[in-house]
Amino acid sequence: MGISKKCEKGTTIKAQFEHFVEVGSEVYLTKNHNLLKALRATYQKPIRKMPVHLSIVGKVGEPLLVSLTVNDETVTYKGIIVENAMNAPLTKEQVVKQLSKLGSTSFVAKTHEIEWDENAYLLISQLNEVRRQAVSLLEAQLLKVETKVHPEHLKEPVHASKSEGSVGNWYVHVTTLDQLDECLKWSQIKRIYWEWQYDNALAHEALKKCEKKEVPMYLSFPSIIKESTFRRFEKDIKSWEDTALTGYLVRTNGMYYVLKDSSKEIIIDYNLNVMNHKTINLWESLGAAGETVSAELTLEEIMLLEGNLEKIVYGYIPVMTSQQCILRHTNNCQKKAKEKKLYTIKDRKDTPWAIQTDCEACVMQILSYEPIVIKSGELQRIKNQMNVRLQFNKEDMVETHKILSAYLEGKTFTPASLEGINFKGAL
Repeated sequence: MGISKKCEKGTTIKAQFEHFVEVGSEVYLTKNHNLLKALRATYQKPIRKMPVHLSIVGKVGEPLLVSLTVNDETVTYKGIIVENAMNAPLTKEQVVKQLSKLGSTSFVAKTHEIEWDENAYLLISQLNEVRRQAVSLLEAQLLKVETKVHPEHLKEPVHASKSEGSVGNWYVHVTTLDQLDECLKWSQIKRIYWEWQYDNALAHEALKKCEKKEVPMYLSFPSIIKESTFRRFEKDIKSWEDTALTGYLVRTNGMYYVLKDSSKEIIIDYNLNVMNHKTINLWESLGAAGETVSAELTLEEIMLLEGNLEKIVYGYIPVMTSQQCILRHTNNCQKKAKEKKLYTIKDRKDTPWAIQTDCEACVMQILSYEPIVIKSGELQRIKNQMNVRLQFNKEDMVETHKILSAYLEGKTFTPASLEGINFKGAL
């Protein structure tokens, strides 16, 4: 049994036990709550928050206006139409209290002013949504100010890509010849990324297909490649310098180091956390021809970036990478299999997550249970800013055609109809 109350030295404690206890048995102190609390206070510091002035205008029959001001920056969000109360109208105090709840954000409401009709009414949930939207606007505005304060973030790229200056191009990433054949049927596709998979012969076959259609091809290297594996394939990797290959899609710092003196273009993939101008400028100063922005960025965060960039607008992406391969431990190892099977693992809600294996490196990845899907509205804004990529890995030819039709044709089947996920932001 455990004793949780505080006891001073020399205190006699009476306790009941379910089982016999030997006289002289040892008593252990497992946790001292007061000591832990005191220690925690020495390293936990309150989070500094930016003081906000809150301005509210609520008139019956007109949209609710909520303004947030930090220093000299003000944003105003126009919300839902304020209704005439049927029974109990909202008081000024209730409205201010609800809109001032900035708990988990970087702000705290220090001052406020309010114009509120006596008979005005809105649902509390509607006030919460207005508050969230206003905070999002303020965060986006402050990010823009940050880039103005630091002009070096916006300096011109050191390295110019062959394709620099163009935006809105369609790129695809493929892993099978079936996917490649389907993609090469579409004239809108201006670049192919081919998943190398340690197979030079298959990659050369893919390159011939791309050359025939005059579409640039880039080799996409593994997300993890250990030194021992690299040494086995070092000659294969370097042999591509003497081919018509356009470039490489790099996912690790180590592979960039190997290819840094290459005569081919180097494109940085999304998993190297391209999230701001400093990262973009760093890679371009090192010779990269372009970067893929992080999959976690929201539309507003993406709009702040400049450079020869691209964004994945469709695709299953790895959410977990492990050298403890589930397939190996369940006697389903794919290493010597002539034809790989597609396995899934189900979570507690019975949702299937696809398993992707790199058998040369003995690495397993679990893919997102649904693909990233950027819908039509956001898609056009992204295309106005940068190039976009469709990422194919486990799709067959029929599924590949369906996705391509949705994005490139948009007649009978549009991105809005696709099931998928989107990130809420990294900041």
